Amino acid sequence: MDPCEHAVVLFDRGFNCAESVLSALCSASGCEIEHLRRLATPFGSGISRRGTVCGCLSGAAMAIGLVAGRSEPSDVDGKDRAYGMVERLMELFGRQFDSIECRTLTGLDFHDPGAVERFRADARDRVCVPAIRFTVERALEELRGAGVAPRNQVE
Repeated sequence: MDPCEHAVVLFDRGFNCAESVLSALCSASGCEIEHLRRLATPFGSGISRRGTVCGCLSGAAMAIGLVAGRSEPSDVDGKDRAYGMVERLMELFGRQFDSIECRTLTGLDFHDPGAVERFRADARDRVCVPAIRFTVERALEELRGAGVAPRNQVE
């Protein structure tokens, strides 16, 4: 399955945006994902329903760090590489969707009791599914451009 489709399928199954993007990108990169989804859980809905940075971007940033980041403090090149990839991704996302903030993108305050129903009725398909697809596609391009060649298909 295409990584973008895989992310949308996971989202359709009930995983949040961060969990879905991280899982799809990590699956495409050959990483184990079971524990990583737990790591991504609080990043959905703009980080724990705060409406800040879109969970798609958070999930992609975690995946990029996992695949292309550093493992030692002395690895300045690894840090710069991961920062650059995420910076470019955030810039592209902001230009595509006019914001990187969940609250602005969806028009919802997830602390509002009716927000989940409005999310399911409108923002989910209008905003989140296109954002998930876009983020996975661009993150894969960044990883490939950095010489990390994720698979085009996931299981």
